[in-house]
Amino acid sequence: MMTVRLLGNKVMNRFPVYLALPLLATVGAVGLGAGLIINQPASVLVGFMCLGAGLALVVPMVFSACGHIDGVHPGTAVATVSACGWTGFVLGPPLIGAIATLTSLWTALYLLPVLAATVAVATGTHEYYVESKR
Repeated sequence: MMTVRLLGNKVMNRFPVYLALPLLATVGAVGLGAGLIINQPASVLVGFMCLGAGLALVVPMVFSACGHIDGVHPGTAVATVSACGWTGFVLGPPLIGAIATLTSLWTALYLLPVLAATVAVATGTHEYYVESKR
């Protein structure tokens, strides 16, 4: 995740958000999903590495894109995105814990690739893309 974040500006300058974001989220979803399916410690570690690399630029790309939405003040857009992010940050761990309590931690961890796949599909099918103008 750190490596992708450090290379983030190069990725964001070279590829538009609507191409890079679904591709990176797919890397995260497929990587962790495969790691969990293989069910070996090394595969799960590699899967979490893929998840970190795949989702590393989600927040910077979303903040960049939301600041360029026509008809919406950038401050309002960033505040809305930030509120959604904090909601996920606060509710995510307890939700995974509750699912793990009801089933198992292994089952609860499958929520992560499902959510990453949701990011990939949602960002890959949205019809209103705005590339940031640098």
